[in-house]
Amino acid sequence: MAVYEFNFYSTKLGRYVPAIGILPTDGGEVHPECIPQCYERPMKTIYLLSGYSGGHTDWLHYTQIVLFCLKYNVAAFMPAGENSFYLDSKKREAYYEKFVAEEFVDYTRETFKPVSDKREDTFIGGISMGGFGALYLGMRHHKTFSKILSMAPGILCYGYNEQSNFFLDAGMTRDYCDTMFGDPKELLKSEANLEVLYQRLKREKEEIPDIYLTCGTEDFVLDHSRKLCQFLKKEKASFYYEETSGRHEWDIWNGHIDKALGWAVGSN
Repeated sequence: MAVYEFNFYSTKLGRYVPAIGILPTDGGEVHPECIPQCYERPMKTIYLLSGYSGGHTDWLHYTQIVLFCLKYNVAAFMPAGENSFYLDSKKREAYYEKFVAEEFVDYTRETFKPVSDKREDTFIGGISMGGFGALYLGMRHHKTFSKILSMAPGILCYGYNEQSNFFLDAGMTRDYCDTMFGDPKELLKSEANLEVLYQRLKREKEEIPDIYLTCGTEDFVLDHSRKLCQFLKKEKASFYYEETSGRHEWDIWNGHIDKALGWAVGSN
């Protein structure tokens, strides 16, 4: 098992960006039975996104993602997403969508040769803000990602509109929201509204990634997950939805990512 922390220059962000990489390239003395399958190539890969106020090391520090990568023979990469909601902003010259879904994917595939470049082997996941980012980037870049793992997502179209002060109540300032998301009316018309995005892909008969959606029953974003679940049901989407007891916290997401990775690789 190899864990990397590295910095690389992003042309989409105009600076060096830190990231974590995990490659189960050997079983190690603890799991020698894993060695043969660890050397099967190419390797399935998941890109994991952090939440608001989080960082690129969160998944490494707060979950057992290293053990899960070994368990399912999956590589994982975690970029710094800052508080971007993984949206592109021409005004700020900060292109986080292109950085994660294009530049970072290309960089990791070129740099780490065991990583597969096939759609069916490539997944994206995240928690909270990163849960929204996984849904948004996964569908926007449906030719890259085959599966989306979204845990307790804070979904823009349900939390940022004329009737909702959700993101303000969650501690974000009005100036931040105005800068990041713009006019709520315009946002609801855009593909940052996941319903608009999904319906466009469906209308164009594109191959939409399968979705794994989960949330805790005491989580303050539970309503967002339930609304999206109802929408996906109505659209007859290919998705899995589960609610478990728990709040908006890493102890819950640690169990969710174990089960979600098993779902993604087809072992559950």
